[in-house]
Amino acid sequence: MKDKAIFAGSFDPISLAHIDILKKSENLFSKVYLCVSSNIAKKPLFTMEERVKIAQAATISFPNVEIINSEDKLTATIAKEKQVRYLVRGLRTDHLFVNEYELAGINRVINPGLETLIFFTTPEYSLISSTVIRELLIRKLPIDQYVAESSIGIINEIMKRKKWKTTFSQ
Repeated sequence: MKDKAIFAGSFDPISLAHIDILKKSENLFSKVYLCVSSNIAKKPLFTMEERVKIAQAATISFPNVEIINSEDKLTATIAKEKQVRYLVRGLRTDHLFVNEYELAGINRVINPGLETLIFFTTPEYSLISSTVIRELLIRKLPIDQYVAESSIGIINEIMKRKKWKTTFSQ
């Protein structure tokens, strides 16, 4: 397929569940923009710049993925600018569906040609969330089974600067 897609999220930090969705997207689209976004409902552990660096490290082996800092723009607006017709969303559990449905509707109001495709995570990743990863990090517990191996070094470096000692493997 020659179309492009956007996969947006706060990615605080990007997890193996996100990577699972990204792999599925990359199989369908010639280019996937991974938009690292702000979410006013969430208080991030990592700054926007840190989340972008972690995402870059986690996606180093994805040649058709471009990381975008979309802190100050809506995803539907970025889609217009990049001439993208598809948004990719991941669904880990059924209770997240209503939120995704509403978000897809709002995005279509802002950008009428925009379609949202929902991918289900592989069952082994369905319990992985960025919230769980942040909880583990704050409590100095290992996260290596929840994040891409290529991102562990940068996460460790950032957490040390935050004066928190992490204990995950490398």
